[in-house]
Amino acid sequence: MRIVSLNTSEGWSRDASEDIAEELQRRCAECGEVPPSLDGFLKAHGRGRYPAYALLASRSTDSHDAESKLGH
Repeated sequence: MRIVSLNTSEGWSRDASEDIAEELQRRCAECGEVPPSLDGFLKAHGRGRYPAYALLASRSTDSHDAESKLGH
């Protein structure tokens, strides 16, 4: 899937997929989850500037460590 930005009055178009993926990665990192519906798009078009998957993995590890310390 690609997202294309169009400006018909100026006669141009461009692929905006990477820009959209970057913003989605940033928002997913803030929320703490990547919806399955976005997974393929982010893997195909993400730039890695906001590595949502890495941030989520570290949050998961941190919460697991905190639970272990509390005896859960």
